[in-house]
Amino acid sequence: MNRHHIKAVMYKQFCDTLKNKLLLLLIFMYPVLAYIFYFLLKDTQEAVNIVIPIFITMHIIMAPIVCMSSIISEEKEKNTIKVLLFSGIRSYEYLLGVAGVLMGILIVSVIPYLFILKFDTEQTLLFFYFIILGFVCSMLLGSVIGIMSKNQMSVGTISSPLSMFIGLLPMASIFNDSVDKASKILYSKRIYDVVYSFMGEMKTDIGIDTGVCVANMAVLILVFCFVYTKSGKMSQ
Repeated sequence: MNRHHIKAVMYKQFCDTLKNKLLLLLIFMYPVLAYIFYFLLKDTQEAVNIVIPIFITMHIIMAPIVCMSSIISEEKEKNTIKVLLFSGIRSYEYLLGVAGVLMGILIVSVIPYLFILKFDTEQTLLFFYFIILGFVCSMLLGSVIGIMSKNQMSVGTISSPLSMFIGLLPMASIFNDSVDKASKILYSKRIYDVVYSFMGEMKTDIGIDTGVCVANMAVLILVFCFVYTKSGKMSQ
């Protein structure tokens, strides 16, 4: 692994991301919507406690999946990845560089939630802990979709509905006990429950929540490794 290669990819991706207004809009629209709904519903604290965790969960699920898959598919479609590979940069160095930049931007994008949630120090640390776990899981899934897709058009038809399904499942679980039981194996549901519990609405087991998120991550890593290897390490 060449550290200079990863830095070069990160610099390139950071510049590309700043130029991509749609990508930035996708990342930062969730905090904006959360603030709008917060001011609309602030007189009804119970509604706020349900809606805000939903926006946070959707942010953690949808933004990384759609962004990661779109970036990879766009680079493949433009043959940028091939150029980078021919220049000596390995495909995993490219992926690490892209993921590093995206992770940094995503972490910055969740900071505005703290002004609404008003967590204490311990809750804030746990909040970022689960946020990072969720982002890693979502970026792994986005990478799988991006590697498998041939172009941006095909990636959109997969990433958007899949991320919406995973992100909205915790909301559906509120109204259906069967969905609630089934969704507990997904990291999106565990992240929603953690945020919801911090708002004083319920209690959750941090150890079990962590275990489910890590298990999801392990499965996604295996899927990623399989797709990554089968695809010829993104050379196609």
